[in-house]
Amino acid sequence: MAERVGGKILFGGGILASALVTLLMPVAARFSVYMLIALRVLQGIVEGVTFPSMHALWSCWIPPVERSRVVSFSYSGIQLGIVIAMSLSGVLCDYGFAGGWPSEFYVFGAAGCLWALAWFVLCHNTPSAHPRISLAELRYIEISMEFCETLGKSPVP
Repeated sequence: MAERVGGKILFGGGILASALVTLLMPVAARFSVYMLIALRVLQGIVEGVTFPSMHALWSCWIPPVERSRVVSFSYSGIQLGIVIAMSLSGVLCDYGFAGGWPSEFYVFGAAGCLWALAWFVLCHNTPSAHPRISLAELRYIEISMEFCETLGKSPVP
């Protein structure tokens, strides 16, 4: 799906949908436990596109010799983000607005929406579609990809 629709749309759309669902969590929790469970299931579904779409984007953007480093760095960043978010969640529950615990959903949901907006403006599916890429960087990526294809390797990491 990421290769058909484009990793940019699928990844950014998944993050945006997850952020919007996050914003609805406190309302759902106050309304019905079943609505909260349904939203969590929906959130899990929309986040399911994250990793496949990242790999589709990396296959277009990252030269083969650099992929393992980029993937390792990205996956490490996910773990670091979890540590930071969990620490910040405790602070927001204690000192946040809207009764404490709801503030963490509003803060992270709003941050996800802002991130998605920046993503859709700044990111592109392929280097050749990017309007601000330097000619040297574009050529480096294209040459790296061509070399990989001549060796008979698949472009998807």
